[in-house]
Amino acid sequence: MSIKRIAPAKEQSASALITALIFILVVSALVCVGLRVTSTVGRISDSSRDFANLRYEAEGALDVAYGIWLTAANAKYGPPASTDIPARVRGPSPSSPPTFNYPYANAAGNLQINCTDSYGTPIASGSIPTAVPVYLASYPGWQGLDYSYTCSVRLTSTNVGDKTASYGVKRSIEYVDVPLFQAMAFFQGDLELYKPATMTVQGLVHTNGDLYASVQSPSVLTFLSDLSYVGSYYTTSLYPTGAASWSAPSSMVGPTYPSGQAAQVHQVDAMQPLGTDPASVFAAGNPNTDSMRFLVEPPNTSYTDPAALSGRRLYNKAGIIITISGTTKTITTQNGVTLTSAQRTTLLGALTQQTIYDTREGANVGVTSLNIATADPVFNAASGFSLNGVLYIYDSGDTTASEKAIRLTNGTVLPTGGLTVASENGVYIQGDYNVGSEASYLSVPTNLASTSQTTSTSPTVAGYTRAPSAVMADAVTILSNAWSDSNSSKAISSRVAQDTTINTAIVAGNVPSGYVNPNTGVTYGYSGGFNNFPRFLEDWTGQALCYYGSMVQLFNSAQFIGQWNTSPIYLPPNRFWNYDSNFLTNPPPGSLDVVNWTRGALTRW
Repeated sequence: MSIKRIAPAKEQSASALITALIFILVVSALVCVGLRVTSTVGRISDSSRDFANLRYEAEGALDVAYGIWLTAANAKYGPPASTDIPARVRGPSPSSPPTFNYPYANAAGNLQINCTDSYGTPIASGSIPTAVPVYLASYPGWQGLDYSYTCSVRLTSTNVGDKTASYGVKRSIEYVDVPLFQAMAFFQGDLELYKPATMTVQGLVHTNGDLYASVQSPSVLTFLSDLSYVGSYYTTSLYPTGAASWSAPSSMVGPTYPSGQAAQVHQVDAMQPLGTDPASVFAAGNPNTDSMRFLVEPPNTSYTDPAALSGRRLYNKAGIIITISGTTKTITTQNGVTLTSAQRTTLLGALTQQTIYDTREGANVGVTSLNIATADPVFNAASGFSLNGVLYIYDSGDTTASEKAIRLTNGTVLPTGGLTVASENGVYIQGDYNVGSEASYLSVPTNLASTSQTTSTSPTVAGYTRAPSAVMADAVTILSNAWSDSNSSKAISSRVAQDTTINTAIVAGNVPSGYVNPNTGVTYGYSGGFNNFPRFLEDWTGQALCYYGSMVQLFNSAQFIGQWNTSPIYLPPNRFWNYDSNFLTNPPPGSLDVVNWTRGALTRW
């Protein structure tokens, strides 16, 4: 038998009290631990939030740096040197880095912009970044020159309790300069080829618009290099405006691509001569900023001329400017070029004036002819011109009722340093140009009757290296070696061409398909296409036009706006068109470019 002992009341009371005290102690400890953990988590959360804000502020500071760099690039119209970057942010030792009113950060490090080499290492102060040749992955066949920069900043926090945090971040900027004269053809507008005469095109071809290429036999038109377009590519599904009215399509096909269309033809993004946002530079109501034609126009001094445009304007780039007004001819020099009194007299003597009839314009044109052979000794001897090489010449008296033009004659030999002739007027190139022979057009191998139909090689005489050359104008018309002013108004049967060779880049306007003449209100048909970008006024049947150069269309013609047609205006030559590969290493003076700049990814440092 077991006996259970019953504790007295006092013992039971003491036991309960002890249990309660233990419970209170345990709960208190847990509460303390909880409070400590909560406080720690809270501090970690605050610190993380503040650190994130610090990061955002540092990244915002880099956006400020990019804006400063972009302003410098636009003002330079080229890759900025370190001296073009404001001293307050010019690395590696900015003079007075900007103070940011960010609530979480102070500028403990310098916001700075550095010119770098291709590895991101800052280069000597005052230098421009080293140009690195690059292939443009998005534009098959194209090359550019890459200039590198780095923006960096380090900020320290002001709101993280008893600890100090900092955040450094940097990003690269790439300025890519893409020479336009590396292409056989670069068109800002549509590039059209509809029923061309037999032609072979060697060199890159690009249009920022639509590409039309329709022929009646694949053997008629052959492209030897890459083509790129931005809009659409049409062969037989759609033709240029007015093309069918000029000549009805019949069994049309696409051109020949030796490597296959898929390998040679590419749709790409636009390549803009004034950067990725050209619209931000142009402004309506200002004649200096209304179109890409500003390149060949003198500036209108009654309006602002933004640095991004004025630096590219050929009038401003020129070393010698010749202004014609009636019979008065004025010569001015700039950009380090000087002329002696005797040189001015010789240059003025190289200028003569005539009137010819232009059947496309349907009007008499007042022409100022520049005899290159007479002017050449001046160009070679003039102080500073061999380094500049840009001649701007124009007739300031041009009106739509009485058109004016410049003509280049006896241009077989050009200055040794090269020559670019620019004008807001139309320009005629008469006879062989930049070929090396001053004696006879038959001295140029491609002009020989026995070879003109089968070859486009040897565009110069033996012993002559074609000089870097460009002609930039409202429109460019080729007059053959057989041209005669006295026959200009006669029927096409009296305007018979001879084989001619032209070695020069051409930058000019065109009259696009569907153009509405602002003077008459007449709507035009087909433009004549890329094959008629250089204009003709003669019967070239059975004759060859051998061309080495690069053709660039960036604007519509404003002075020479006659409607295109074939006979009675002209009959086409056999075209042998070749890209002048010399331009890759020795481009014409005052060359043009496409500009692109990109920002790299953010990285901590």
